[in-house]
Amino acid sequence: MAKIIPTGYPIPKRIGGGLVIYKLEHDYIIRTQSGFTSKALKKSPKYANCRHNASEFGRVSKSCKGLRDLLNGILPRENNLAVVNSLTKKMRSLMVFDTQHERGERLLASAFEQADVLQQMQGYGFNPDSGFVFTSEVKKKQLRLALIQKPLGLQCVGIRMHVVNYDFTEMNGQLYSGDWHIERARKRLLRYPFPTVEPNGEGVLLFIVELQSFEELDGTFTPVRGKEKAVEVVFCGLG
Repeated sequence: MAKIIPTGYPIPKRIGGGLVIYKLEHDYIIRTQSGFTSKALKKSPKYANCRHNASEFGRVSKSCKGLRDLLNGILPRENNLAVVNSLTKKMRSLMVFDTQHERGERLLASAFEQADVLQQMQGYGFNPDSGFVFTSEVKKKQLRLALIQKPLGLQCVGIRMHVVNYDFTEMNGQLYSGDWHIERARKRLLRYPFPTVEPNGEGVLLFIVELQSFEELDGTFTPVRGKEKAVEVVFCGLG
């Protein structure tokens, strides 16, 4: 690699001998041509892993978007990029559990057939910036929740239960939501039922709890501080 000192004359992009010239900040650099082309990316064995990663990433991204669309209005809007990146990273880590297909062809639908994947999805928080810390236990489709940490200055906490039946093959699903339960911030141990869902033998069931800060004014409760809300999978099973 060598530098070119500009003299006022036009500088070509290519010169003989397989060398190319490109600009790096305020300098011009000469180097050998890399040989990378879009055709090579699609066909060359050298880039097989790149093609596999791109193929799987595309399917993961589409699956995540379908799930986020179902949870529209539940997931926080203030830090959407963090929510998107966190979910994509989580799903990519789970896809490797698909042992039925070769790399590049792996599917989340196959991965979620594994008990380990269902267990790893349990406890996943969609919002990396949540101000709530809690423990939870699900028995007979009822949640027992113990608040450990809450956002500072919280007046009331709203709790809402959801069940998502998501088909990772079709990349769509159904959302079942309960009503808001408003509790004073001092209350720590909470118990609530999930919406009733009849299993249909398809898809993955995500039992989700949503915790949101509320303020009370003249008997009216208003949701506030959405960036700190919690949306967490407390149980995961097959539909």
